[in-house]
This record gives sequence, C-alpha cells and structure tokens, in this order.
Amino acid sequence: MPTEPDVDGSAPRQLKSWYSREVMLAAIGAIAFACLLGFPLIVHFHKIGVVWDWDAFLERDWVPAYTLRHFHQLPLWNPYTCGGMPMWANPEARIATPLFLFHLLFGPVAGLHLEILADLAIAWAGGYCLGRWLGLTPIGAVACACVFPASSWFSLHLAVGHLSFLTSLFLPWILALTWHSVTRDSPISAALAGLAMAFTLGGGGVYQVVQAAFLVTLIGGCVAIQRRSVMPFVMLSIFGCFGVGFSAVKLIPGYVLMHQHPREVYSADYSPMSLLLDALLSRDQTMAKASAPWGYWDVGAYVGPIAATMSIVGVAASFRKALPWLFAAIVCFLLAMGEILPHYSPWQLIHALPILDSTRVAPRFLIPFTMMISVLAALGIDFLTQHQNLAGKVTALALIGVSLLDLWNVSFVNTDYFVQGDPPSRSESALFHQFYDHSRRTWPGATASTTTEMNALAHANTGVINCYEYTTLPTSVTGNNQPGYRGEQYFTTQGELTLNQ
Repeated sequence: MPTEPDVDGSAPRQLKSWYSREVMLAAIGAIAFACLLGFPLIVHFHKIGVVWDWDAFLERDWVPAYTLRHFHQLPLWNPYTCGGMPMWANPEARIATPLFLFHLLFGPVAGLHLEILADLAIAWAGGYCLGRWLGLTPIGAVACACVFPASSWFSLHLAVGHLSFLTSLFLPWILALTWHSVTRDSPISAALAGLAMAFTLGGGGVYQVVQAAFLVTLIGGCVAIQRRSVMPFVMLSIFGCFGVGFSAVKLIPGYVLMHQHPREVYSADYSPMSLLLDALLSRDQTMAKASAPWGYWDVGAYVGPIAATMSIVGVAASFRKALPWLFAAIVCFLLAMGEILPHYSPWQLIHALPILDSTRVAPRFLIPFTMMISVLAALGIDFLTQHQNLAGKVTALALIGVSLLDLWNVSFVNTDYFVQGDPPSRSESALFHQFYDHSRRTWPGATASTTTEMNALAHANTGVINCYEYTTLPTSVTGNNQPGYRGEQYFTTQGELTLNQ
C-alpha cells in the first residue's frame, strides 16, 4: 500500500482505492459474522423465545410499536403493564434507538430478528475499526472484531430474553470513537461516541451505559498519563457532555421514574475466582448450568484458550500499547468478583457513587472484560503478522478461524432458546381490561414457571396488574377478576360515559 504521494498523483488514487476495498471487505465481514452468529434467527425467522424474560421484553417492544402504528401517538404510556406505567421513561424500554425502526417496518418478531443481526454486524464493524485505530494490521483488526461479540455472554443473555443486553454490542464503537478522540484530540469523535452512548441508553442499556462510561474513564485516564497531557480529559468531557445531551430525552424521564421507584439491590454479591475462570474458559456454557448466587446466563463469558493465550502474548509484545486495556481488564475482573473484601472491595466502593449504587449482579462486568480481552488478543495476533512474514500471517489467520469456530460451537447450544415459540395473535375485537393473575408471584421469588404471559395478554388487549418490571410498582387498579371491579371507566358520582370504539 503506498504511503507517499507520487508526482503524478497515482499513489493517492491507489491509497483511496485500497481504503475503499478495505471498507467494502469489512462490511462483507460484518454481515458474514452476523449471519454466522445469528443463523437460527435467519432459519426460524418468525419464531420467538419463550423462557424467563422473553415475555416481558417482547411485550415492552410490542406496546410502543403498536401505539405508533395503530394510534399514531408517541409511546409515552404503557397501559398493559402494572396497571399502567410510563413507557418512554421505562429504563428498559428499547424505543429511543434507530434500530427500533425494524419493529415498526417489519413487525415485532421479524423486526427483532433483523435488529439482532444488525447489532452483531455493528459490533464486528466497531471492533474492526477499533483495531485499525489502534494501529493494527487488518488481520489483527479482524481478531479485535471477533472475540467480544462471539463470546458466550451474548448467547446466554439472549437465551433468557435479556434484550437490553443487545446494547452491549455498541461498546466496540464507543471505545473506538473515544480512543480516536483521546489519542488524536478529535472532538468530533468524542461527540460521535456520545451519540453511541445515547443509542445505548435508548436501547434500554442501563448497565451498558454505566459499564461503557467506566471503561472510557479508565482507558482515557491511562492515555492522559502516558501522553502527559490533559487533552484526553478534555475529550472525555466533550464525550460526557454530548452523551448527556443526546440522551437527555430518555435520560431525564428515566431518572425521574427510577428516583420515584428505585429498584431493589441485593447487598450480598460475591463470585469466587474459580467461578469467573470457569465462566471465561469452560466450554460448558449452557443456560441451565448451575451457579450461585446468579443464573449462569449472568456469569458465562467464554473467550477460550486461544484468545486468553494471545492476550498474554499481546501484553508481552506491546506492553505500552496494551497497558490501558490491561488496566481496565484488571479492574473489570475485580468488579466481577463482587465483595472480595469487607467494606473496601471495588464493587462496594463504586456503590458509593450516584447511579452506580443501583447496579447489581457483579459478574456482568465480565462483559466489558471480554472486550478488553478482545483488544489484548488482537495485539497478540498482530504480533504474529509483523515483518511481512507469510508464515506468521497464515498462523494468525488460522488462530482466528479456530478461535471463532470454538466460540461459535460453545455458544450455539444456547441459540435454540432464541426461537422456541410462536408469537401470539392479536385479538382486535376484545375490549381492553385489566387482569390480575393469581397464579403469579411477583419478583423477587418468581421463577420461570410463574411469570405471567404479559406479551400474549397484551396482544389480547389485556393489561397485567401484577407485572414483571425492573422493580415493584404499586398500583390501585383493580382487575376484572377481582372483588370491587367497577369497570375500566366509571364515575365516583353520578354521570354518563360513552366509550368510543
């Protein structure tokens, strides 16, 4: 590839052509990766998941799409959940993101499948761009793109319907843009990273925003120390301002709702190192695998022996370049362990900070940890490709291929949960009413067998009073199957009411 312009200008044209080809090949690679990881969604395009949280998240996706299409109104209110609650302000509502257009255009099932495939392609492209901005070869950038989204954390969380965790796939772009901003003093990149954060929050990614902000601060601080400059902090400030500004339309009402109805946070949260190492290196990553105190879907984040080994090589070969990512990886791992020391563990210290005090499930920090491993492994792969050595390039490509096949094979056992059921049909003739399900226990203590079929009931034009939400929401609404029910509309004094159909 030419690096200096020739007198006749041929080199710049060749350079532009080379970059155009690389962009095209990267786009093809992102699409191919998404099709590989999302293969069950393509084959079973009109199937849905049915276990654990699938029902609640599908209902939360269907209501705003139906509100926009049927009533032509902004989805500010959800009458189908908890006797009625805010829709837009719901922190787990996934409507303030461009990808929600898929739901509007193609319906709740096909739209969701297309969204998931798009998220996977976005993650791969972001990882590739991050690798290139780190100065890696295209082969090293491919390694950076593959490990994080192919890790088992994705299939495990999606298996149980944690659709808000799809926004974790925006993390590579957030890191790529902030890295570009703090290393090249680019305010435009910082602003675009803030926009990516807004899309993350708009997609219901509360944990993901917290984790991304934490990572960006750690990595940007390391770069500032390495550069001996305050400019990285200036870029981080720009990133923060634009992130808050872009997301304010969702952030402010969401904060008000959570302030009025905070979620319950469990105090005891400890995961031994043996469990975390099992989560990262064991090939047994089934959703039903036993772990304590959380389900294995909140723990598993398989990276495999190849990525782990190449991470060590990357740190040894490029220590200065690897240092910010190594430091962030160590902090994430310590946070994932939870309360490792009484009163002074990192997990307890961050709970003294605003917003972070509402986080729970410490092992979820293994998700950003796998992102750090992805970068460190890419540094190791890149080391093999140096000096234009053909044998090194072939070895690097072989390691990437074997690692990706291993990650796919380990995760594939959980992908059947994506497409186990059929979507409910809409009952257009039913009059809306509220319903109390006496067979359901509310969280905490609910199990997979006791969660109300909120999505099916919403399609039947029925609201659920004892719902499953991010926290317990009190309501004075009475169901049509409860004593004292007076109808969905009534006067407390004399009057006359006509309901428009």
